[in-house]
Parts: sequence; structure tokens; C-alpha cells
Amino acid sequence: MNPSAKADAGVGGQPVAVLSDIHGNRWALAAVLDDIGRRGITRLLNLGDSLYGPLDPAGTAALLLGLDCLSIRGNEDRILLDAPCRMHSCAT
Repeated sequence: MNPSAKADAGVGGQPVAVLSDIHGNRWALAAVLDDIGRRGITRLLNLGDSLYGPLDPAGTAALLLGLDCLSIRGNEDRILLDAPCRMHSCAT
């Protein structure tokens, strides 16, 4: 349930931090982002499953929206984002 971050040699030799499976844990995400900042990593990739969870999805969303990173929708993200259309028959 904790976010994971991994520095890797990215494009042009710049390290990339990879986030995944945050599941609404704003506090763990903040700690990981602090560590990424201390390491001087500026390129981020979010592999998804970001908000689905009981802790603080709104706070997590606020942190993520403030980042300059590519985010991929995970299976739990699809559950959150696609559910209203299925419930109201608005899917096309």
C-alpha cells in the first residue's frame, strides 16, 4: 500500500522516479516525494492505482495534480473513473 519510487537512468541520462500503487495514502506519497526531491530527481512517472483507498484520496489527488508527471490509469483508477457512467448508463 506504500508508494514505491525507483531512480533509473532515464532519457538523456536523467534519472526518473517511478511511482505506483499509492492507493490514496497521501502521507506515504509526501514522504516519497520528499525523498525524490532530496535526490534531485525531477522526472516522474506514475504507473497508477493512485486514489482508490480509504486513507486520503482527495489529498492524494491534490498532491498528484501539483506534479509535472505522466500518469497511467491503473485498474483501480478505472474503477473510480468509469463507475459513474456504468451506473447511469451513459457509457457509449
